[in-house]
Amino acid sequence: MKPTLWKELIADLRAGKPEAPVRLDALGLLAAPGESREAFADRLERLQRGTRELRGLARKVGKVQVAPGVAVRRGDAISEEICGEAWEVTEALYGVRPEWVPGFFVNERFGFLWGGCSLYDPESGLNLFIIRRNFRNRKRWFCYHRTELMAHELCHAARQALDDWRFEEYFAYRTARSPLRRYLGNCFVRSCDAWGFLLPVLLLPVMQVLEVCHLWRGPVWPFWILALLYPVFLLIRNGAARKLVDRAEKNLRKAGFAAPWPLLFRLTAPEIRAVARAEEPSAVLNEWCGEEPRGIALRHWLKQARNREEKA
Repeated sequence: MKPTLWKELIADLRAGKPEAPVRLDALGLLAAPGESREAFADRLERLQRGTRELRGLARKVGKVQVAPGVAVRRGDAISEEICGEAWEVTEALYGVRPEWVPGFFVNERFGFLWGGCSLYDPESGLNLFIIRRNFRNRKRWFCYHRTELMAHELCHAARQALDDWRFEEYFAYRTARSPLRRYLGNCFVRSCDAWGFLLPVLLLPVMQVLEVCHLWRGPVWPFWILALLYPVFLLIRNGAARKLVDRAEKNLRKAGFAAPWPLLFRLTAPEIRAVARAEEPSAVLNEWCGEEPRGIALRHWLKQARNREEKA
């Protein structure tokens, strides 16, 4: 995104122009719940400075540290042409086009199955994403597709201000082409989920070896149960989350909203739950449409959800 556009949007926001929050929202610069105009503008200025400095350093310096053990080098920035593939996906699904999020190819080895990830600096508010270098010259690698991988990370960047882990992966995985990935992606929503899944599974062969070596005299079957418990919990939690969002979507469609997904994308978990349970979701949504930046943007999407032709 051009520096002149950053300045224009922030100036319009500070001046109280009603179209400013809507234009920012369409770029994936969502206002946080309860965030005032001044606080929103201050956060955007920090984000703009951090983004500008990162892009400048990446052009001038040989290597820039963006996270512990992660560095980007000159020439690693992903071009607008390639990023544009992902912008089209997020715009069609959720009405956001996060052109401000820097993306980089990285040379570090994160393991064979790693495809990419998003990074966030809470001090500056800087968001960026990195993907493995294999995607520099090809769209597919292993089971990953470059476009859906970038779109996934851009969804995280856009929803970062909402600070809502409950449905973060749900919305990001809706960019996946595989129905199985779309369904199972929301199983791992917290950092502890991977460990909860892996540790009992890794413990099982250890106990079997100890049994063979006569170092364990107890039964092994309880460890099979332990290995299955967390995956079952993840599937149940995922199913409950999907059911809640599906109920909210159906409730909105029944209330006359033809394209509810952009609206749902901008809601937090408690808000989605309220919409799912509401007899009149329009009345509930109108309560959140105040005069702060987020309320103005939500009011815009209430109108758009009734008229926008869904492309999902």
